[in-house]
Amino acid sequence: MERPSRLPQGWPALLILGGVYCAVVWLSLGKTPLWLDELQQLGSARQRTIHQIVEWAKLNPAAVPLPYIVQQAFIAWFGFSTVVARAPAAIASVLCGIVFAWLLAKPLADARGSETARLVLLWPTVLFLAAPLQFRYALEARGYSLGLLFSLLTLLIFLDLCRRPSIGLAVLYGLAIALGLYSQPFSFLPVAGQLIWLMGRSADRSVRKHALLAAAVACATFVPWYLEQADAKRHYAQMAVYFFSWRQVTPWTLLHEFPGGGYLPSIALFAMAAYALSRGSFKNPLEQLLLCMAVVSTGAPILADAVDGYFFAARQLLFALPAILLLAGVGLDRLYADRRRVWAFAALAVFLIPAGLKDYRGAVVPKDDLAATGDRIESELRPEMCVLVAPRNQIAYYSFFHPDLELRACPERPDSAVVLAADTGQYTTPQEQDAMSGVLAGDYQRERSILVGRARITLYHRR
Repeated sequence: MERPSRLPQGWPALLILGGVYCAVVWLSLGKTPLWLDELQQLGSARQRTIHQIVEWAKLNPAAVPLPYIVQQAFIAWFGFSTVVARAPAAIASVLCGIVFAWLLAKPLADARGSETARLVLLWPTVLFLAAPLQFRYALEARGYSLGLLFSLLTLLIFLDLCRRPSIGLAVLYGLAIALGLYSQPFSFLPVAGQLIWLMGRSADRSVRKHALLAAAVACATFVPWYLEQADAKRHYAQMAVYFFSWRQVTPWTLLHEFPGGGYLPSIALFAMAAYALSRGSFKNPLEQLLLCMAVVSTGAPILADAVDGYFFAARQLLFALPAILLLAGVGLDRLYADRRRVWAFAALAVFLIPAGLKDYRGAVVPKDDLAATGDRIESELRPEMCVLVAPRNQIAYYSFFHPDLELRACPERPDSAVVLAADTGQYTTPQEQDAMSGVLAGDYQRERSILVGRARITLYHRR
């Protein structure tokens, strides 16, 4: 795993690609309104101290404080807006692309020396940036891109640590692991794959010592947060509303959701990775490392969700994406070397066309109707009305877009002449809708309903 003697010959194309990606992300940040998951994280925007932010993060299932703190810092510096709220994720995604390209330059330039192989380094970076699972979290005000950045940095440092073990690199490795844990806990899974691979090799004892000690110290720093959030989960009912089902992780579901663009991109990606492994006969140490990281990062989230009873979501596979994409890069490299360029470009097309369409829809199509419903409530609301929401605590989502709505919330038993009631459809259960109707039963008569996407706004008059 020696350091390549020079940068890949295609670096000008990589710079152009980086500039295009930055422009696309920047132009996309404000295209859609904030949605439910972002609003739940942005509840920290109302907190003013680090302690308050940490306490808010503690109440969100599986949350960790670093993304909340970084986001609040941006809002404090630049003021609140959708673009500012999403800017930390976008910046982290751009940095992820830089680290990923550098990772490609190190192992691939080491393994293949031909000029053709050097030029092919551009395409795996394109795959990484276009992967819908990665691109989605570049545009959301959440912490997954930040966690992915530290995950990539741990691999970059780990490769250097294997080549020249030192205390300094061990400290950097441990710091990257700890920051990753506090950005998104599943960022540790690729590290677990690295350590398992390391234990299975007859590596220099100092490499094992430095890597294991660094990982152990980093994990020890995370224990206090884990215990604090476990205690919060026991005390707050809203922390236990999620559930796991094996139907969430059927093979066809996983194939469709990874890397986020449907079946075709997944098939193309796994075909390129499989070609790399088959041509290498599973003997190349780097490919063994990437395979180990991919297996652990794919299987462990499913096992953790099953044990903890938390629902499985495709975003949990985000940290398996770099290892599989790096393997796919090796596969592309070998297709070029084997003079099978038609197959290489066919695989790229099968991946990029549906992935690009998915990215476009993700950038311009709102994920829910909360913002539109809040706008319509505001436009329909008259002085004599109060607002009743099912469930009641979801008034906070609408008032995020229109703060005055919180002051217009109906009391336990509405006494207004007219009540404007709303349910989100997408996030409201039939039981919650029935409960809202029960509050109005007998005293009020429905006048008319307005559909806003999957949400419904209904006006009631007192009988």
